[in-house]
Amino acid sequence: MIRRDFAIMLGAALLLAASGAQKVFAKAGVDSVEEVRTKVARLGVGEKARAEVRLGDETKLKGYVSRAGEQSFDITEEKTGVRIEIAYADVVQVKKLGGGMSGTKKAIIWGGFAATAAVVLYVTRGAFCDGMC
Repeated sequence: MIRRDFAIMLGAALLLAASGAQKVFAKAGVDSVEEVRTKVARLGVGEKARAEVRLGDETKLKGYVSRAGEQSFDITEEKTGVRIEIAYADVVQVKKLGGGMSGTKKAIIWGGFAATAAVVLYVTRGAFCDGMC
C-alpha cells in the first residue's frame, strides 16, 4: 500500500517537472514605474549598488547605479565605464547583482535535497533493517 502511494506521488512529481509546471508559478517579470523607483532607491548609489536593468526594447545593461533622480537614474557600465541615463518609465525589470542566492532558490535546493534523501532512505531501508521494518 505504501509503495503504491509512493509510486503515485513520485510519478506525479516527475510528470510536473517534465511538463514545465514551474513556469506557471513564475512572475511575469514586468515592474511598474513605482516598483522600479523603489528598487533603485533600495539599491542605493555607488559601486556597491550593482544591478542588471532590462529595458522595454529587450536591452540589458549591467553596472552600478551612479545617480538616482526623480524621473531617471544613471547606470555606469562595469566593463566600459560608460554612464547611461535611464528613465524609470523605460525600465521593464531591475535585478540586484552580486547578492548571492535568494531565499526561494535556497529553499528549492534544500527541498530537493530533503526529497532525494527521503527517496534514498526509503529505497535502501532494507539494507539497514533486520527484517522488522
